[in-house]
Amino acid sequence: MPRYKEPFTLYKRRNKKSDIWYYRCYSPTGERSCGRSTGKTSKTLARQYCQELIACGKLWTGEAVTFRQYAEHFFDDDSQWVQERTLNGKQTFADRSLELNKQTLDIHLLPYFGKYKFSDIRPSVVKKYRIYESSKGLRNKSINNIIGVFSIIVRSAMADCVINFDPLLSVGYLPTDDSEEVNAFTREQIVSMFRKDWNDDEVKLFSLVGALTGMRISEILAIRKENLHAKYIDVFDQRLKYQLKPLKTKEARFVPITDELYKLLEARVSNGFAFEHNDNYYRKYLYKNCGVKNYKEENLKFHSLRHFVNTDMLAHNIPETKVRGVLGHSEGKGTMTDRYTNWRPEMFPEVYEWQENLLKDIL
Repeated sequence: MPRYKEPFTLYKRRNKKSDIWYYRCYSPTGERSCGRSTGKTSKTLARQYCQELIACGKLWTGEAVTFRQYAEHFFDDDSQWVQERTLNGKQTFADRSLELNKQTLDIHLLPYFGKYKFSDIRPSVVKKYRIYESSKGLRNKSINNIIGVFSIIVRSAMADCVINFDPLLSVGYLPTDDSEEVNAFTREQIVSMFRKDWNDDEVKLFSLVGALTGMRISEILAIRKENLHAKYIDVFDQRLKYQLKPLKTKEARFVPITDELYKLLEARVSNGFAFEHNDNYYRKYLYKNCGVKNYKEENLKFHSLRHFVNTDMLAHNIPETKVRGVLGHSEGKGTMTDRYTNWRPEMFPEVYEWQENLLKDIL
């Protein structure tokens, strides 16, 4: 039977009073560390000391790589992780999840963990981070999403032998419940919201498009002359960080719009995109002008406009298949050809009527 080889070697050094045992260890790739003192005068105690270091993942401390040095460009389009997933058919640059991962890394993980040596991030540090985010008002579901992105980076770092201990070992997911889901604006809230005087007409129009069409915020940002038509918007791409990308569902669609909404948008597209700011700009001013004092407690966001359209159309007896067609709920059918050959504005009379009645109430 082969003899078990310990991942460390012990040797002693003489000092003025007694012999002190030191150890050298080996990385997962075979690199030998410099000597470190155990502080023990007995070889048995020194071996026990090293075994305790192994148990808590501190025997090999790895390179002095900070979290920022390792993770800063982890989700960039040309990163090794993205290219590898693309090669294996697991990732496309159109994926909204990749963009969200980048935002999570830049907005949440790097500012907090950036200066940490990666090997110093322990479960207690991660748990402290969750408390920090919670104290800022972040919900458990959002915190779990951040930790999910963090875990992707951690698994890669362990595979690369940058760390030899999993900082998420005892960190489970926080409990969530249905109250954390995004709610829909009510019709009364929509009417009250748009009857107010807004201090930014562009934001009001942007929000109005969301309330009448249920388009995703990235889809509204992509509206321009080439996809704006008298009776509809040709939704075939989205704009993320000022770059045009394929749709989340990969399925293009036509979205009906009234004559009045078309005129308002047409006046803005002559020089390019109808809306020039980023998504956070429109979110911020919607919250400021929505007139709902406790919108955070009610879980209302810009996406709540999309939920409103879905709920209110169904409440007004518009067939579910037409509602799904307007909102672009993926059917997984790749309907690009069918929509161009079969779609006609007169197929959606209920939708136009619903939009016109809503406009009468709010403008």
